[in-house]
Amino acid sequence: MKFTVNFLSKKNIIFFILLSTINIYAESIPNWIINPKSIYDENKYLSAVGEGLTLKDAQINAYINLSKTFSISVNFDAASLERWNETGKNVDSQSLYYENAKLQSYAELFGVEFKEAHYSPNENIYRVLAVIDKEKSIKILSQKIRYNEMSINEYMNNMSNNPIERYSVLDIVLVLAKKNQMYYDELIVLGVDNISLKYNASQIESMKLNESKNMTFNLVMENNYSALAQTIESTVSKSGFKLTKSNPAYNFNIRIDWSDSRELPDFAGGGFMVYYQFQIDLLDRNGDLIYTFNFGDQSNGRQHGFTEAEARKYILTEITKTVKEEFKGKFLEFFNQYI
Repeated sequence: MKFTVNFLSKKNIIFFILLSTINIYAESIPNWIINPKSIYDENKYLSAVGEGLTLKDAQINAYINLSKTFSISVNFDAASLERWNETGKNVDSQSLYYENAKLQSYAELFGVEFKEAHYSPNENIYRVLAVIDKEKSIKILSQKIRYNEMSINEYMNNMSNNPIERYSVLDIVLVLAKKNQMYYDELIVLGVDNISLKYNASQIESMKLNESKNMTFNLVMENNYSALAQTIESTVSKSGFKLTKSNPAYNFNIRIDWSDSRELPDFAGGGFMVYYQFQIDLLDRNGDLIYTFNFGDQSNGRQHGFTEAEARKYILTEITKTVKEEFKGKFLEFFNQYI
């Protein structure tokens, strides 16, 4: 008996496999990825999808895509924002926003919820849906503006005539004023048109700039420690202050005491052990001490060298390394004491 078997052509088999794959893939993609507005009414919600190789990356990108709804043109000084966070005043900051530098150039959003998440094994990609309840966001933004204006008012009413304190306060006040400008712009996008700002960020920025012009600095040291000087000068200039030797308002007095030098006997290795202490004092124009920058355990120590000069060279290298790592933070601490 002869049997006849009908085989599918190769083209038909390939077409069938592709069709099956497409159908399975299409069925596996949730509708919120294709059309999020079909699930979250755009009259009540803002929504955006983000994707990434990890769930956190997908959340960050969803946040970014959501923030693109707002055309925010407010720019923040990185050092000022760092000071704001260092003071502990930013107690209600959103961890996702402030822990990811990538988001700092986008609008700070409130009421963001990641409602859906999906992983595609075929693509090895996570997708996340970020949603903002407009009504909830409007309420939060309005409250924050009122709270910040109360804080600005308190700061402005209690400023002293001390230039350093005035600058320090205005720096923080400017962050608050710029945040309010950003929140105001977001409210406009959300359809709120019955709100006004009490404090103008541009005016406060001009006040801060005028204060900084009066705050000139100089470095005073017994010897020309160029690498150490450059490290301090870099931090000061990046903070927006002028360095000058001509009648500066303030002097950084770099003090290194390495007078305790002990010659070691041959059985102890020979050479010299030099013990040192160092600190940086900030003095006003009259030579009065304003503040001392200490560096904890790194403020003192000892170094060995075959000669005193060699040991002191090692000490200077160590001090420069410490200042490079810590002075920026110490400089922030100095200003933060006035807040």
